[in-house]
Amino acid sequence: MPFVIGVETVTPRGTWHSERTDAWHLPKDGFEAFLDLEKLPGDLVVRSRRDKDRFYPLGAPGEKKLGDVLTDKKIAKERRDIPLLCSGNQVYFACGLTISEHAKVTPGTQKILHIICNRGTMD
Repeated sequence: MPFVIGVETVTPRGTWHSERTDAWHLPKDGFEAFLDLEKLPGDLVVRSRRDKDRFYPLGAPGEKKLGDVLTDKKIAKERRDIPLLCSGNQVYFACGLTISEHAKVTPGTQKILHIICNRGTMD
């Protein structure tokens, strides 16, 4: 499903709210994210995971298959169908987990995307 900033995105696994902002704070949980908008491609979608998805979790030493990240975090197999913000096979935000190192906000960030993913049926 295409992701459009400022438009509510409704999925079976949750509702996404997004807005551009100038300020950010530490997210209260893994269901909130602040991303550097200028580091994101224009063809973002919200979807479920796929076998070839790649993810570089914030603070991790490098990129891995998303399935390996979920295994490392001991997420049960029946709970791994989490909503993702992606472009192609590249994951930028895994709702309920964290953002990608590729899209993190830095001191040089000028345009920030704020996302809140309501849990929906994830619990």
